[in-house]
Amino acid sequence: MYQQFDILTLACDLPSRSIVIECSHDVDEDSVSNDSILLGDESGNLINAAFVVNGKVITATLQDWPVANTEYSLLIQPLLKTIAGDGLKTAVKRKLVFKSTVLSTVSILAPANYETCLQPYLVWQEHSKNGEALISRYGIEISSDTGFFKIVTRTTVANKVSIALKTLLAGQYFARVRAESPSGDVGIWSEPVTFIIQKEGAIDANNDLWGPTIDKDIEIIEQPANGDTPSSFLFVFSEEVDPDAIGDIVVTRRVV
Repeated sequence: MYQQFDILTLACDLPSRSIVIECSHDVDEDSVSNDSILLGDESGNLINAAFVVNGKVITATLQDWPVANTEYSLLIQPLLKTIAGDGLKTAVKRKLVFKSTVLSTVSILAPANYETCLQPYLVWQEHSKNGEALISRYGIEISSDTGFFKIVTRTTVANKVSIALKTLLAGQYFARVRAESPSGDVGIWSEPVTFIIQKEGAIDANNDLWGPTIDKDIEIIEQPANGDTPSSFLFVFSEEVDPDAIGDIVVTRRVV
């Protein structure tokens, strides 16, 4: 007897930032993509994922961390097909919440946003919610991009609220911290801060003493926040930019 292709179960897991989708039939892996399976937040911003297909089961690992205890919308399009070529009869929509028992939040105290420093220390503070005990265990990510896709340092520390960033080379970085329980449950990431590491002896623009120089890329000082959809875009760089050296900029937008 013929059985219509359908979605049987859905499960999401915050520590692994994954969604597991169980289907009624073996799935054609070529039909699984960020066009056929879409996850959006309350503002309609999409979170891309990498997919692994194993027979009837699809595992989606999200490109970025979802926010704990926040509702997301999952849309599975009829583009998803079985190995026999049958698609879903209609789109499937579900609400997902990546639940966590870690409710405390973290704020970064140092370095200050856009601070230039020689030997920076990352300093943070945990804030209890509803008087609950502090976790005192933290996950830390340092990235060279605003989206935290190019991670240069990822670590976990316990019973301390600062670390020295000794191994980072000169350049611009972005940092965020969150509370993490010993069982692997995680809280919400702090607001990120960006800072610039300058090697000792580099040019100081505030005086006339010229020491040894270093080569470094132009840094972005200001840019639109991730998820914003402004009518125009403003980018501020650390140095003057030659307009003829900038090619076409393409802006794409996807909406659930």
